[in-house]
Amino acid sequence: ELQGSVVADEEVFITSKVPGSITQVNIRVGDKVQAGQVIAEIDDAIIKQQLDELQNRMDFATDIYNKQKTLWDQKIGSEVQFTTAKNNVDALQKSKATLLQSLDMYHIKAPISGIADEVAVKVGSATAPGAQLAKLVNFSRLKVKADVAEAFAGKVRQGTDCVVSFPDIKKDIPAKITYIGNSINPMNRTFKVEVNMKPNEQGLIPNMLSLIKVADYSASNAIAVPINLLQKDLEGDYVLISDDTGTRAKKARVKIGNLSGDKAEIKEGLKSGDKLIMTGYQDLNEGDAIKF
Repeated sequence: ELQGSVVADEEVFITSKVPGSITQVNIRVGDKVQAGQVIAEIDDAIIKQQLDELQNRMDFATDIYNKQKTLWDQKIGSEVQFTTAKNNVDALQKSKATLLQSLDMYHIKAPISGIADEVAVKVGSATAPGAQLAKLVNFSRLKVKADVAEAFAGKVRQGTDCVVSFPDIKKDIPAKITYIGNSINPMNRTFKVEVNMKPNEQGLIPNMLSLIKVADYSASNAIAVPINLLQKDLEGDYVLISDDTGTRAKKARVKIGNLSGDKAEIKEGLKSGDKLIMTGYQDLNEGDAIKF
C-alpha cells in the first residue's frame, strides 16, 4: 500500500513576458479556458503608437520604391537607387513583423485548455516579466503519483494491477501502474510510480490524497481467513474449526502465507469444506462443545 496524491498532467502558471499595467482581465476563477484564448491584456498604447509611426514610414518608403521600380522598368535611373528603395521597404517590413510580435505579448494567452484555478490580477494592477497572473489546470488528464520503497523494485512493474482508493470521497478505482521511475532517490531510497486516471473521473481534484494498493502477489484457489482468528500456542499457529461430528472444537494447525489487509493466506492446514469457528473462539479450548 502506497501513499499517493493526485496531480494534473497539465497544470501551468501563466506569466507575463512584458511589464505594464493590466487593462483587461477576461477570465474568472472556475472559467473554462481554451488554448490560445486571451485571458488578460496589458496596456499597449505606446507600442501601438510606435506601430503607427512605423506604418507611416513604410507607406512613404513603399511609395518611393514603386516610383523607383517604374523608372527602373523604363531603364531610367540607377540600380543603386532602385536597390536602396527596395531594401528600405524590406527592412521596414521586418521591423513591422518584429513590432507585431512584441504587440502580441501584451495579449496574454492560455497555453493549454483547462479550468482557471487561480486568477491573481485585476484591472489596473501592475505586472512584470515572470509575474504569475493565473493558474490553469486540465482536469481531464489526472494521475496519481507515489514513492515506492526500494525493496519492492522487483515486484512493481509497468502494467502491474492496482486499486487506487480515495478515502475522502470513498471511491476505489481499479487501474494499472503506467510509469515506473528509472532511478532510486538516494535521500529516501524510493522510486516513483504513476497511475493514470480515466479522463474526467468524477470527484478527483489535484493534490487529493490517495492510497495505491499494488497487487504484488497472487495465488489461485487460495484459502484466506480473517487475521484475528489466528491463534498461537507452543506448537505454533492454529485456528479453531468444528470436528467431524460438528459438536466439538478442534485445533487446525496452519501454515501462514502472505497477509493482505485483514486477511491471511493459509498455505497448509485447511481445506475446502472445513467449518471455521468465528464467534466465541477466544474462550474455546480444543474439545469444548460448540453449537452452530
